[in-house]
Amino acid sequence: MKHFIPLLTFKPYRLAASLFILMSVAFSIDVHAVAFGTAEGSKGAAKAVVDKLVAGDVEGVRADFNEQMKQALTAEMMKGAWDAAIKYHGRFKSQGEASQNRQDGYDVFIIRCEMERSPMDVVVAYDQDGKIGGLWLRPSAA
Repeated sequence: MKHFIPLLTFKPYRLAASLFILMSVAFSIDVHAVAFGTAEGSKGAAKAVVDKLVAGDVEGVRADFNEQMKQALTAEMMKGAWDAAIKYHGRFKSQGEASQNRQDGYDVFIIRCEMERSPMDVVVAYDQDGKIGGLWLRPSAA
């Protein structure tokens, strides 16, 4: 928990992004999933999440949430986190290809987004039913 303290006390936009991440993590523990659909179809769905976020369609993203995510992450929280990410990274320019891995039973897709000031990753984790069980906005690692 010590790692989160500087993020939560730094600036309001980091608080919103941190809450967004913490809510996703809190509800992704101990879930076991199996792969769903085709890899390309799943990548397309993950990239569509970015398209919806850019368009401001947070309800469109929430429509694909599992029940835990729907209860934990409101549309207002999502909008606040996206707005905070835009304020920090700059306006959205483009998204790259989605990379895929498996983590804790989830199919996880990482989409690098080119932003005006610095790149950002949108990470989408799907559960065994093909529903979004985790969603993160984070500075790009590379």
